[in-house]
Amino acid sequence: MLSMAAMLMVSCAAPRKSNSGNPADVKYTLARNYYYVNDAGDPGSPMVTTRKTFDRMFGMAAVMGKDGEPTPIDFAHQFVIGIVLPLTNDHTEIIPGRLVAHGDTLTLHYTVKVSERNMSWTMRPMELIIIDRTHLPKVCRLQEDHR
Repeated sequence: MLSMAAMLMVSCAAPRKSNSGNPADVKYTLARNYYYVNDAGDPGSPMVTTRKTFDRMFGMAAVMGKDGEPTPIDFAHQFVIGIVLPLTNDHTEIIPGRLVAHGDTLTLHYTVKVSERNMSWTMRPMELIIIDRTHLPKVCRLQEDHR
C-alpha cells in the first residue's frame, strides 16, 4: 500500500544523544481521539510544530466513556509526528513502532494492517504521536516496515 507522509501525534520522551553516533530509541505516547481534516490536502511533512498548523490539519473527536477526551498537546513543550494514509474502503490500522534518533534525524517505524476489504464506506487512516520539543529534529522520516 502506498502511503503519504502525514502527521502522527504521540507524547514522547526526548531522543537520547549518543557521542558514538549510534541510533537511540525515543519513547512516545499515542495521541488519542483526533482525525485528519479531509480538505487539508496532502500533509507534506510528518512533523507539526505549531498549534495553528495542527488545527488546520486535525480535528478533535471526543467520545463517551473513559479516556474519551483528545490527548492534550502543549506545543510550547512538545511537537507531533503523524502518519496519514490516502482514503480507502479497506479497514486499515496504522501501528507505530520504534521512534529512532540518529544524529539530527528522527525516524518513525510503523506497520499497516488491513483487516477488512471493500467496506461500504471510506476512511482516512491516521495515527499521531507527541514528542518533547527539546528533541526537535532537523529531519523527520516515516519508515513503513512490512510484516
